[in-house]
Amino acid sequence: MGTLSTMYSTIQARVDALVRPLPPSAGELPVAATPGWTLHDLVAHLSGITDDTLEGRSNDRGLDAWTAEQVERGRDLSTLELLDRWRDQTPAFGERIDGSGSWPAVFDLLSHEYDLRHTIGDSSGRDARELTVLTKMIAAGLGPTIIVETESGPLSGGPDAMATVCTSDFEVFRSRFGRRSRAQVERYEWTGEPDDVRAAIDNWFIFGPATEESTE
Repeated sequence: MGTLSTMYSTIQARVDALVRPLPPSAGELPVAATPGWTLHDLVAHLSGITDDTLEGRSNDRGLDAWTAEQVERGRDLSTLELLDRWRDQTPAFGERIDGSGSWPAVFDLLSHEYDLRHTIGDSSGRDARELTVLTKMIAAGLGPTIIVETESGPLSGGPDAMATVCTSDFEVFRSRFGRRSRAQVERYEWTGEPDDVRAAIDNWFIFGPATEESTE
């Protein structure tokens, strides 16, 4: 996959190509995965991350306050202006995350790429190489007691695993990052004793679960 900056810039270019051709009115589309935000707000957040990093603005007041400030600062800029700034700052930002080993920046961007695709009704991009790599990482984070099986093969688990789930890379990535409700995850193909499956689902979500079922 190369460096973090390579992954980040590849995803950034896909998002730019996805959003740039849209009419200005698309900026007002609500983003279901980030309640209260429009498409323009989400682009302001993405552009705001690189801008904050390069300008030395920290998030020491908490993530919610930090992202809210990014959205507010982007309010008077058009979506295209935000895309331009983000594109121009991506090379320098890439150098920063290569130096710091900041994987969260790549996870966040890929997650929001799919949020944007969902917003505009685009279901493509689910075969992205970045998705496979990042899904393996977050599946491994579940530990040895859960076997996760997808089209990429067994992604986690060990000989003493208590529960097994069969689904897709895309579903693992989206659900662990809070884009699925608990009921949706319960409907995955699980095997194991009921108590073990319930415990596995209890530990499934990094963020979330979503309060409403996704129609993605």
